Amino acid sequence: MAYKLKDIKEENLKGPERKAKAHLIAQSPNMRPLELVDYSFFLYLAMIFLLIAYFSRKTSITLWHLSIHGGYFAMGALILLMNARRPNGVTFFCRTWYVPFLYVFLFEEVGQLIHLFRPIMFDHWVVSLENSVFGGYPTAWLQGMANPWITEVMSLFYMTYYFLIPVLGFMFYFGRELNPLNDFIFTTSITFFFCFLHYLAMPVAGPIFLPQVLPFPLVLLQGGPLTRFEQWLFFKGAIQGGAFPSSHVAVAVVVLFFAIRYGKYAYAFALTITGLAISTVYNGYHYGVDVIYGIGVGLVFSLVCPWVNRAWRSASVSKR
Repeated sequence: MAYKLKDIKEENLKGPERKAKAHLIAQSPNMRPLELVDYSFFLYLAMIFLLIAYFSRKTSITLWHLSIHGGYFAMGALILLMNARRPNGVTFFCRTWYVPFLYVFLFEEVGQLIHLFRPIMFDHWVVSLENSVFGGYPTAWLQGMANPWITEVMSLFYMTYYFLIPVLGFMFYFGRELNPLNDFIFTTSITFFFCFLHYLAMPVAGPIFLPQVLPFPLVLLQGGPLTRFEQWLFFKGAIQGGAFPSSHVAVAVVVLFFAIRYGKYAYAFALTITGLAISTVYNGYHYGVDVIYGIGVGLVFSLVCPWVNRAWRSASVSKR
């Protein structure tokens, strides 16, 4: 039996039919065995591998991080190989989502490598830039309005970040909109990889980690259960040195761009992401200029990456 792309939406295929459907998905123009996001993922791993090998050759941490990196590489290669050799619903899901799944691990790894070749933080420079751009300090302005209710709302907005990528991504995935999903994952990946490398080149801790450089006192924010949970989550997962630009805001802008472009509850995403951007400054996690820079990074990659991805895929089709 031959299948067309429209048959991908049929959910009750069994046996050989299910295998044929999965093979069609894996090999169709909508998702190839190797996409540009896969190449960018392995290139990023290679860059970090070389940085660790060159700058930390005599430290005890080197072997550990090289081993972890080897594990990431092996996992990605194995998932891609399994999907190519034995395509089915499970391998296709893993093949699609393995890079986003690793974002948090790559972020945490950068935190451990933050002083790989920059032994200082650049918060003094960012504080000066903040004053030059805004004529003051947005964190101080926002925290001047602090009360438990506002803090609780800001904590809720901040935590929405953890759901933005899977919510929009699953809309594309389960709607079988594989081309937009491909562009979306590639764009978020490049945005993250740029931010991670930027942190190594210019680590900035953020107000909450270096309050001694601030010309104003931070407010000890008090709220309800959401605030307590959000603060626990932040201090468990945050890294010191990953503030400038705000990867939270940069990736949120990418999410908003794709939500608007493909009509996926754009107003809801716009409200949520606006609240998220404000909350990063209100909570003292980011400087105002971190947010502005993050917006710029997100916009640039949102405009460039889908075009690059589509051009690459068109070129690869023409070579077949």
